[in-house]
Amino acid sequence: MRLYIGNLASNTTEQMLRNAFATHGTVNDCRIPTDRSTGALKGFGVVEMAQDDQANKAIAALNATDLDGQTIEVRESHPKANGANGKPDQPKTNGAAKTKPTVAKAAGNPPAQPEPAKAPANPAAAPATDKTKTPDAKVKN
Repeated sequence: MRLYIGNLASNTTEQMLRNAFATHGTVNDCRIPTDRSTGALKGFGVVEMAQDDQANKAIAALNATDLDGQTIEVRESHPKANGANGKPDQPKTNGAAKTKPTVAKAAGNPPAQPEPAKAPANPAAAPATDKTKTPDAKVKN
C-alpha cells in the first residue's frame, strides 16, 4: 500500500522517513519529491509498504506525530483521476506553443474537394455571354 506523508520538514531525508516507517513493517519504496527548478523538497513524501496491515498500523501509529520537528500527516495515497490541481491531464509541450490537435483522416478516403459548378438544366435559360450569340442563333461568317 502506498502512503502519503504530508507536512515534512525541509531537512527530512528519505532515510529518516524510511526508518520511521520500517519500525511498523517492510518498506518497499520511499520518496520525497523535489521542485524541478530549485531542487527544494516539496514538503511531502510517499512510502510504499509491503503489506496493507503493516501500512494501516503505520498510519495509526505515525499520523499526527512529530518527525524532524514537524507534525506529519500520514494517510493512504490515492492516485488522482485528473492531473495536478484537479485539471485533466494534458500532453507535455516542452515549452512549445500550444496547437490545436489534428484529426487523422481515415485511410482510403480522399480529401474533400469542392464540387464543380453545375450547368443549368435548360441551356436557353442561361444568360448569353456574347450579345451576338444566343443558344438558337447561328454564328455569322
